[in-house]
Amino acid sequence: LTTKQNSDNKPLVFMLDDGTAVTLASNGVLSYPAQFKGKDRKVYLQGEARFQVTSDRDHPFKVYQDNIIATVLGTDFNVKKQPGDSVISVELLTGKLQVEVISSFGFLPRVITLEPNQRAVYVIHTQSLFKEVWKQNNDEDSLNNQVAFKQSSFEDIASRIKERYGVTVINQSSKTNW
Repeated sequence: LTTKQNSDNKPLVFMLDDGTAVTLASNGVLSYPAQFKGKDRKVYLQGEARFQVTSDRDHPFKVYQDNIIATVLGTDFNVKKQPGDSVISVELLTGKLQVEVISSFGFLPRVITLEPNQRAVYVIHTQSLFKEVWKQNNDEDSLNNQVAFKQSSFEDIASRIKERYGVTVINQSSKTNW
């Protein structure tokens, strides 16, 4: 496998041999074959990357990150796990996407199918997978200021609020489950 690591502070954009465009976020690592062979097009991600996948119905594109597999035939989506995070999110921008959890206990895999403007969230320590939906709004500023959480840890909520608004949120309660 070829491995690309983005040590820079800006996104690294490159193409895979099938024409798929990858935007690898800062500190992201992607391992992939120089040429895709076989039934599936498999890549292995650590961190965050956006994939603009070239359509090929006979060769599904699969992104592996920890226990998550995102399978797509041709679409635009983002997979994200920050260092130290206990959450992996898969956000669908266009197309259709299947997100699957590989159980470490031998249970049947859990599968969620996403439509545009939906996100699959996997909480690692509880091994829970759920879907979030956000409403598309024509007012871009209004859309950019919306943040929704469901079954998120305090650390994830605080991190996303800090990332979005530049505000540090501190838990001064004894509450640990949010």
